[in-house]
Amino acid sequence: MLLAHLARMIATPQIEPLEEGGVIAMVGPAGMGKTTTLAKLAARYVLKYGAQNIALVSMDSYRIGAQEQLKTLGRILNVSVTHVDPGQSLANALDPLLRKRVVLIDTAGLQASDPALRMQLESLAGRGIKSKNYLVLATTSQKQVLTAAYHSYKRCGLAGCILTKLDETASLGEVLSLAISHELPVAYLTDGPRIPDDLHLPRRHQLVSRAVSVQMQEEPSEEAMADMFADLYHHPAKRVG
Repeated sequence: MLLAHLARMIATPQIEPLEEGGVIAMVGPAGMGKTTTLAKLAARYVLKYGAQNIALVSMDSYRIGAQEQLKTLGRILNVSVTHVDPGQSLANALDPLLRKRVVLIDTAGLQASDPALRMQLESLAGRGIKSKNYLVLATTSQKQVLTAAYHSYKRCGLAGCILTKLDETASLGEVLSLAISHELPVAYLTDGPRIPDDLHLPRRHQLVSRAVSVQMQEEPSEEAMADMFADLYHHPAKRVG
């Protein structure tokens, strides 16, 4: 079955990132939904385990109101918030937080040509940080935007991706093609503004079904698969790297 075959090509984490714990960073261009996704993750954790063993970190000193937004979230959840300014050591900022079970990092969405982006990604990839970096991708983005985001942010080492704004898009084919071709596990999905209700764990079969705009019980046509997944469907060897 074509639907089942494509579903098997989509990787998902064996353990939910929040359950695995550790340092988890949201990376990606501006407008992808990093801060909102972090808020949903933080609220999901606090509702399940309480606020004692989670901390928030902001590396975004560029977007107006970004740090205040995270401060407000911290006050609501009763979670500590640490701000890391450009040039400040991320390792030093994280050191007192490592006793926490989960540390969530919000990063700045910077242009690929911005030297500050290189510094930020080098910090996340630094020795001793051990951050699991998730590329946040809005499913409403065009293919070239998604591809450029992957190539800009892969240098920090990507543990997977988080797909946002599913409620605003008619197709998931392009973003799923990118995830498959670059072997990026899909860790979470978001499909609305509610915190944390609109954060979900991925179901591969449903993702592919939605990508071809069919109901679960229907068999998608060969043409629909080819249109949605382009080269991946007809040239599966391109899946590698």
